[in-house]
Amino acid sequence: MKKTETYLIIVILVSYVAHILNIQMGSEVFGLSTFGLGSFYLIFGLVFFNNIPLKGVFKKSSYVDISFGKKVGSIGLGFGLSIAIYGSLFMLLKLPGGLELIIISTTTLFSAIPVLLFKLISKEQDKSTFYTKILFRIIPILLLSTYLIYTVWISKDIVI
Repeated sequence: MKKTETYLIIVILVSYVAHILNIQMGSEVFGLSTFGLGSFYLIFGLVFFNNIPLKGVFKKSSYVDISFGKKVGSIGLGFGLSIAIYGSLFMLLKLPGGLELIIISTTTLFSAIPVLLFKLISKEQDKSTFYTKILFRIIPILLLSTYLIYTVWISKDIVI
């Protein structure tokens, strides 16, 4: 699963450069790969953030050791990350509705950061990488979405 995420991010970065340079099919590949990453977080958020192997997705025994809070948090953050990615895609390709998606997801993700930091600091018995994995996913997306909100509100147009 981590390889899938890494490959999608590499394709997104390369295709965005192709989109900026007006290379043929750059925008299409950028749109499809960004949509793929958003769908990855949306569909596999619970599985990805809790380190469940792909073979164990449909096995009840894979979810026994995961607390209810982690299940709800990973599903909710999967939704938040996917909405932020879709909103960024809409804004970068100048499609309608991007600003609304970005504002909704940014407020959701910003409200999750204090909870994640509190859980990360207060958990001595749980040595899992659950909270750090989520923080390392949230911070770059929040930086991109706050930058996009800033450019829209300052310049009233997206110039990237």
